[in-house]
Amino acid sequence: MERFNMRDMFRTASAEQYGTFVIFGANPALDKAIVGGALSDQQFPRVWVFFVGEPAQEQEMRGLVEAAGSQYSFISKYQQ
Repeated sequence: MERFNMRDMFRTASAEQYGTFVIFGANPALDKAIVGGALSDQQFPRVWVFFVGEPAQEQEMRGLVEAAGSQYSFISKYQQ
């Protein structure tokens, strides 16, 4: 259910000239399932995604976001 809500949020952000999306990761497996499900088979080229999460998630999330044509930035949740 959450991935469908997130997909709608991505559609809304992509309708803007410069859509920005901030995702705060809570659980690596759940983050991957929700974000991957929301972005699968979709293209959101005008969206910039900032993902805040575990350092080990950085590359996997980058792959999911960039496959959807979106820009990606990672922020470690341990950064001060």
